[in-house]
Parts: sequence; C-alpha cells; structure tokens
Amino acid sequence: MTPEQWRELAVRPAAPSPVVGAEVPAMTAPEGRRFADEATLPNAVSIAGYLAALAYLKGYSPWFGVASILADEVDGRLARATGQTSTLGSDLDWGIDVTLTGLFADRLGILWTLPAVTGAQAYLRSIGERPTVLSVRAVMMVVMLWRSRFRPLPQAPSALEVIEGQRRAVGKRTRR
Repeated sequence: MTPEQWRELAVRPAAPSPVVGAEVPAMTAPEGRRFADEATLPNAVSIAGYLAALAYLKGYSPWFGVASILADEVDGRLARATGQTSTLGSDLDWGIDVTLTGLFADRLGILWTLPAVTGAQAYLRSIGERPTVLSVRAVMMVVMLWRSRFRPLPQAPSALEVIEGQRRAVGKRTRR
C-alpha cells in the first residue's frame, strides 16, 4: 500500500459498532495528529531496540544487546534527519531508556543507584538536555556485554522464583 492509502484508512469515517450500534470515535493523538502520523520509522526503531534489549536480558544472543544500543543511538538522529520528530517519539524514547536503565541496574546488582540515575534523567529531560552519545542504559549494557565476555547472559530467575527461594530459606531457618 502507498502512504496515501494508509492515510486514507486512518481518516476513514468510523463504522457503526456491531455491539451497541454506536459510532466508534476516530483515533487521534494528543496534539490532534492521527496515530498513523506517529507510526514513523524512528518510533519503530525505538520499539525494535527495546525488544532487542529484552531479548538480550532474557538470555538470547549478545548481538541483541548491540542492536539495542545502535537503535538507541539512531532513533533520535533519524527522526531529526527525516523531520519526523514528535512528542510521542520523545516520550517513547525516554520511557524506554528509564525502563531499561532499571532493568540493567538490577541485572548489574546496582539497583541502589536507580533513584539518583532516574532523578538525573528526569532533570536533564526537564531542561531539554539529552546525551549526545550513549545514554545511561547504553553504558550499562556495554558494561554487561564486557562483563559477560560477549556471551549470552545466564537466565535470570523470575520474581516468583526469587520469592519461592526466600520462603524456602526462611522455612529452613525456622525448622532448626
């Protein structure tokens, strides 16, 4: 489909709802822009980088970690170069950075640094500053790649497994 055909689909009048017979409102973004306008290549790169980071954290190939770092470095530059910058893209990129910073801090065993790091990220965002190269989470990912000698990460236990392990440990202490 051509971009014009996609835009036509995005602005087509709402069809009657088969459930209640009411009109379904057209989907629009907060600034009055259509969601079809927000489905940009830079936003897709951001989401692909997020998914690649999650795959790396899950224990898949370290190349997913490298792809995530590259996506984090490219998405904003690509948006500015193609004139596709948006509030959604900025919020998406920042949200992904903050989320992954927490996950990587936990995996590195430095979760105690998270309040200071997140506070600094929020402050820098509020004054309009962005790192030119390598965000905090990208630096943490590079450290993890280095520490793992570029091998897949061991499988991290799920939260339920951690809680169950703590219950067993407490049970052993109370039986003595």
